[in-house]
Amino acid sequence: MLCAWNLWITAVPFFKNRLSGTIFQDNFQNYISIVFMFTNTLSSYITLKIQQKIDINRRILGSLILLIACFLTTTVLSLISDMNPYLFFIIIMTLIVISAISTAVLQNGGFGLAAQLPNIYMQGIMNGQGLAGAVVVIIQIIIVINTQDTENNTEPEFLKNMYLYFFAVVLITITCLIGYLTVIRKIASKAINDSINNTEIENNGEGASSSNNEEAPLIQHNDNDTNTNEVPITNEQKIIKTFMKIKVQALALFCTFVVTLSLFPSIISGIESINKEKNSNYYNNLFVSIAFLIFTLCDWAGKVMPGHPKFIVRNTKIINTASFSRIIFIFLFMICNVQFKDTYGNPLDRSLPILVQSDFLYFVILFVFSLSNGYISSLLLMITPDLVDDNEKELSGSIMVFVLTFGLASGSLFSFAIRAMLCKCNPFIS
Repeated sequence: MLCAWNLWITAVPFFKNRLSGTIFQDNFQNYISIVFMFTNTLSSYITLKIQQKIDINRRILGSLILLIACFLTTTVLSLISDMNPYLFFIIIMTLIVISAISTAVLQNGGFGLAAQLPNIYMQGIMNGQGLAGAVVVIIQIIIVINTQDTENNTEPEFLKNMYLYFFAVVLITITCLIGYLTVIRKIASKAINDSINNTEIENNGEGASSSNNEEAPLIQHNDNDTNTNEVPITNEQKIIKTFMKIKVQALALFCTFVVTLSLFPSIISGIESINKEKNSNYYNNLFVSIAFLIFTLCDWAGKVMPGHPKFIVRNTKIINTASFSRIIFIFLFMICNVQFKDTYGNPLDRSLPILVQSDFLYFVILFVFSLSNGYISSLLLMITPDLVDDNEKELSGSIMVFVLTFGLASGSLFSFAIRAMLCKCNPFIS
């Protein structure tokens, strides 16, 4: 689901190369974040309102196909080396909007489907997101190592490798599509087998009702739970009713992602090595790629942790405290070696001193920041479906996805404010 997001934010050397000399060369990641996240949030809200009109399978399959088309277009675009950088920026922003809409629909369908299944399926989705992020960053690191050196960096070779990078993401998305089709076949096959078994039990007089209670279908809609004497409620009332049951978890999830997106990727991508002897474009690009890898791997590890019963916390006070306490990371990263530059490549003045004078200490801070993001978000998404009725599980999953994307969008907007505070400059231009 986050493959599109990881694709855009990890292609740092590529965008810096293509946008060199423009007002976007140093802050393009801020624009990527805010355009992707606000489009994703608006699309999530619209999808939440109309999800009852669109089948889950259509949502998931349609969004995956659209993402494949978007990534293929980006692959072709990477081969055009003489495009005007401002036209390139406009086209990329358009593709980001399309991918954000597709991601929103995919998230809505994926989390809505997983919310109806045992918790292990929600855990699987979170693990898959972490894995996709790690794979994309690893590919990016290989590209940086193989295409850059301290003396020479030829653009044709660079563009050739970026073509391979984007095409690799296309293959990943196609694999996801094939995997989903395989899962759907298994679910359909199990549903048919369960129906046959239940019919045989009924014919043998062995009590079909008890068998149905022991093992329910993997996907089900409990529409019979409502009382026929109750007045029908609108979709908006259903959303509000379900939200009130999970509002505490929703607030914690919102705060978690506001902090994360206010710092990653826009601020973290600007942090350079404190080691002046290795301060070169090659080393800094590799340094940023390694930081991204640490984030994705630790975030993935955090997502995996709630899969073990010992790491599951259901006390909302503890979860909220952990979520709000992550605000301290904003200050911690601001006192790292964040370097912003003007259009000529000259470093801008800082408003705060650099107090973190060690790359190792910076990576430790990044480790805790990433691990806590994955752990808290995964934990919240796993325990939320248990707080609502069976017929509200799909809706609760969709609500949490909307809250998640709204937190991401808010964090992306706040990243401009952090940038302005750090460099005492206009955050919207380099």
